[in-house]
Amino acid sequence: LERRRVFDAVCFPRAQVSHRASPPGFDGMDILMWKQPTVTGGVLAAANALFLAVVFMDLPLTPFLCKVSILVIFVGLVLKFAHLTDALQMPQEMVPKESVEKVVRLAAAGLNLAASRTASTVMWKSNGRTLKALVGLEVVRRLSLFVSVPFMVFLALNSVFVVPYALETKWDLIQQHLQPVKDKATTLFSMVPKYTDIKDVKFD
Repeated sequence: LERRRVFDAVCFPRAQVSHRASPPGFDGMDILMWKQPTVTGGVLAAANALFLAVVFMDLPLTPFLCKVSILVIFVGLVLKFAHLTDALQMPQEMVPKESVEKVVRLAAAGLNLAASRTASTVMWKSNGRTLKALVGLEVVRRLSLFVSVPFMVFLALNSVFVVPYALETKWDLIQQHLQPVKDKATTLFSMVPKYTDIKDVKFD
């Protein structure tokens, strides 16, 4: 039996299963859900600082990122000579496959839904939806003259870190505040006259 173990270890080294616990995978959704507030706060602060530097200080983004990458590489070289790379070894699986598959499924579902809605809107399959799209586009076109694009990007960037967490933790409270608004909107839309309300009139 001992000879068989030695033979398997020599001939099939990859078949040997390591009993060491593998490092836990890193789930990108943990950042958006503020599972680790320090990490999420650091990422958000760095993203805002980079955005503000690019917009208000005219920082050239590509040369800046190249310089930062070169600096990180040289820092890694210093750590290598200091024999600290083993202590700072990163896990082989930074993002679990399950998280990647989930994100891809959600992205594919979102793209398919957006494509189908866009096609139905453009082809006038739903007159109400197409008219709403026309009105919305006209409103956005007029408001775009008064709203700064960098401000919208800044707002969207911070919303990525706020909206998922708020929907996950404060959904009941949000729903309580939105329900009266939804009811009022439904009431107002029901008061708008429609051509179907006119009876005994034939439309050619």
